[in-house]
Amino acid sequence: MGKKDVLVIRDYAVVKKGDNLFKVIYPSGGGAILDMDLDGLLLLKAIPGSQSLKDRLKRARKMGVNGTDAQIKKAIRQIEKSGILTDREQIVYPFNFDKVLKNARKFPKNSILSMSELEISVTNECPYRCVYCYRAIPVKEKVISISLMKQAIKDGALFGCRSLIFTGGEPSLGKAFKDVEKLAKYAKSIGYGDISVNTSGIGLDSRKMVRWKKAGVDSLTIKLDSYNDKTVSKLTGYEDAFKKAASAISVGSKIFDEVVVNITLTEQNFQDIEKTVKLSLSLGAKSVKVTPTVPFGRGTGSEISLKNMKKTAILCQKMMKKLGGRKVLCPIKVRNRAYSSPLICLAGITRVFVKEDGNVYPCTYLSDKWKLGNISKERLKAIWSKSAILDDYFRKKTPINKKCGNCNIREYCIDTCKAMAEAYFKDLNMEKEPKECLYEPQRNQRAR
Repeated sequence: MGKKDVLVIRDYAVVKKGDNLFKVIYPSGGGAILDMDLDGLLLLKAIPGSQSLKDRLKRARKMGVNGTDAQIKKAIRQIEKSGILTDREQIVYPFNFDKVLKNARKFPKNSILSMSELEISVTNECPYRCVYCYRAIPVKEKVISISLMKQAIKDGALFGCRSLIFTGGEPSLGKAFKDVEKLAKYAKSIGYGDISVNTSGIGLDSRKMVRWKKAGVDSLTIKLDSYNDKTVSKLTGYEDAFKKAASAISVGSKIFDEVVVNITLTEQNFQDIEKTVKLSLSLGAKSVKVTPTVPFGRGTGSEISLKNMKKTAILCQKMMKKLGGRKVLCPIKVRNRAYSSPLICLAGITRVFVKEDGNVYPCTYLSDKWKLGNISKERLKAIWSKSAILDDYFRKKTPINKKCGNCNIREYCIDTCKAMAEAYFKDLNMEKEPKECLYEPQRNQRAR
């Protein structure tokens, strides 16, 4: 046996080898070490040193550790005796370096199953009728039980997920508000570190915000699409939408760790971006995220033209330099070089979306064609680890046709979003050229 050393681990992945799941831990010095089954991983996360054995057992049960009470207590004592310490930010693990098996790069393709972000819709009810909404005219559907949502949250933790987003519909209204409160509290109890809520701000006041904060919500993402109240009313179909959002940003910035403003680009508001960013920051927002309309649901026909999206991207880059990179967040960039690399999107690779009816998708915007399953029929951990759709279409490189690969406005339609790719290609197969596009050849090609 080799010498035991103490290893500080700040990240890990879950990998699939055959039918078995293992954890790959990443030490600060580089490389990767394969060790420990999933029950062992959960047990490590379940025993912070300040709790009694009874509390640790209860926490381990909540996290889904298998075994009898006696077996789990014995394992906890053995882990404590070995000197393992845990907290929410890191795992300090006495590790025998003779157990090093191989670097993660040597694992088979599609084997890494880490989940970095879980998004759960808690309701489909919303008083707004936003012209850019990815949903069609809302139909009241049955919402799955809070126990199933908790189970999904637990399954996310199993794969290393620490980021949880609640969305809707509008999560701040009615029963959904209390559900977020309960679910956030549960998620914090099993180790989630970043819990956020996407909201219009319509149902929030300081009292409600404090309740969410105490439950474990760290941040809010509030939509504010223009500095002009009339434009906001027109885009949302709600007369007081601007007032509600502005108030929520101002109050929320004093309560939560972070308030992010989201601007959805359309032809009606892209010229307002600079003033809207300045207003949002003055109200207390920590950053402003600028995203294009995804042309699904009511968003079909409301999307911004690629020409105006390019103008907006250039403006955002200027604002990022002037205000700082973290003040303005924009996923679209201007490139002046050819690059035929595959589409880059984390949907289905490290991110997943659970709809309020239990259906699971790689992301919020993709159509029912890419539905992975339903958590009322199958656990999220089984869907995430066994889905043929994820393995065949998401966990591998997606080839791209030559025309799109050599286009310097490619980022505006397909490069960072598979939902955009589906909207333009009606599929995720991008080896064929689209029938219609705003094509702009690279400079070096035009010079030939």
